[in-house]
Amino acid sequence: MTDQHVTFVRRGGPPDAPEPEPSSAYIPEWFRTLNQSIDSLPIPVDKTAKLCMPLNDAMRLGWMLRAPATITLRKRDGAVEVCVDGDGKDASTDDDDGDGHTLDADDLVTTFDVDQPDTDRNSAFLRPDCTISTPWAIDTPTGYSTLITQPLNRDEMRFTVSGMLAETDTYDGPIRVPIHLEAETVTIEAGDPIAQVIPVDRRDLALSTAAAPFSADLDLRKAHIRCSEASTRRKDVYRKDAWVPKHTPRIVSDPGEADSPASGEASRDGGERAQEDDGDEDPSLNYYCFDERYDALPNPSSATEFVPEGYEDALRKIDGLDADQPTTDWMLAAMSIGTIVPLPERLTVRRTAGGAGRGRGRGRESGRNSTLELESPGEADRHHSQNPLKMGDDHPLAPVTLLNVNSEWVIDPPENYSVLICSPFNHCQRYYRAYAGLGDFDRYPTTANTPGLFTGRADERTFPAEMPVSQHVPLNRDRILHTATIVDDGERADESGGDGDSGDENESERESENDDDDDGDESVIDRE
Repeated sequence: MTDQHVTFVRRGGPPDAPEPEPSSAYIPEWFRTLNQSIDSLPIPVDKTAKLCMPLNDAMRLGWMLRAPATITLRKRDGAVEVCVDGDGKDASTDDDDGDGHTLDADDLVTTFDVDQPDTDRNSAFLRPDCTISTPWAIDTPTGYSTLITQPLNRDEMRFTVSGMLAETDTYDGPIRVPIHLEAETVTIEAGDPIAQVIPVDRRDLALSTAAAPFSADLDLRKAHIRCSEASTRRKDVYRKDAWVPKHTPRIVSDPGEADSPASGEASRDGGERAQEDDGDEDPSLNYYCFDERYDALPNPSSATEFVPEGYEDALRKIDGLDADQPTTDWMLAAMSIGTIVPLPERLTVRRTAGGAGRGRGRGRESGRNSTLELESPGEADRHHSQNPLKMGDDHPLAPVTLLNVNSEWVIDPPENYSVLICSPFNHCQRYYRAYAGLGDFDRYPTTANTPGLFTGRADERTFPAEMPVSQHVPLNRDRILHTATIVDDGERADESGGDGDSGDENESERESENDDDDDGDESVIDRE
């Protein structure tokens, strides 16, 4: 049987370019130091984002590609100027990195002459301004592609990585990371993570999307009601009763240590789950709502339907974008996987001076220190502002203007599937940007609640009904790869660094965070 692991292969580039690392090695400091709970929260039993397991799991998926050198990008007169290692010169100038190696900015960064769309929509579909070249090719097992995306939940506001789905089981060239500049001047330090890479089995991405009223599955309706009722009594229902611990991605020096994803899921009872083929001949990612609301709600739909007309042509007209890799094809592929869940109704969001909102739809979480007030024609607490303290005072955007956008659609994936919920790839959300979460919805049938950031680009926005809110990507937990090796020019990497096992140094801390004082005294995950 083929070893089910990822191989990062160095192909050119600076000889001392930083190697890929597990995503868990780059958990932001504000999150590491965030308390589990804050006494001053309006509802004392509420916890902070530290105990949001879907957010945690999304942050730790896969590995990070890192900047090969210190690069400064500057917008000037409609063009992008490039400086490497702070030399203050333009992209045509070589620079020495201090170790005797010559760095050519043209080899590291390719800039484009791009006409950005003139739009005020939340989904702006902005084009890449440049690509950053990494020396790393990604070799995945047959049938696996690699999702390349903005590092999830890091709140990087200076630039946006264009999402790509690369067929890394056949493509063997080094990866170039396309980015759109948000700030006039951006300096990326050598070794900074620039893209999160998540290998995915294409069988997972082949799931179709279906929407139906609860009358089509009464058992699911009962399970959803039990979950909703239990979560009003206990805030840890998902964490204690439904959440499935995930393997922490790691890097090993010996490919023999590279486990198959079927070699043992980190299950609650310590046992192993054997990988099996999907039981359904045609499994689908299903969504259900209450019958009386079915005809009124915009349906979750295949993400392909939300790729705007003319977008592909605009990308293909960018001179040089596809010169070294099929960037356009990969970007379109990422935009087309899974499902888009739209906003069910018009929603107006206003930034306040800091007090609780007083408008209709203010929501149950407004409370002291809320910075948003909401107005919509629907139920008052469907969408709600989150207390900024849930992200802590050390967050770089503190006080964080958190906005929960809730759908009425209950997610129902096949058994053993989690769902990655994230900002829609390449929509370049401008005013509301969804946070990412990896939810075990097969064990916890609940609505597609999507917390996000109300960005600083406006103090008031009205979002129209059917606006794309989030993209849902189903992932079979037994097929998530969690082991990688690094080789140089096809040869085994130097093993002088010991056993070469690089993982999550805070894994024991993460496990202890799941053991708070609340006891899981009831089960809500069974449908029967």
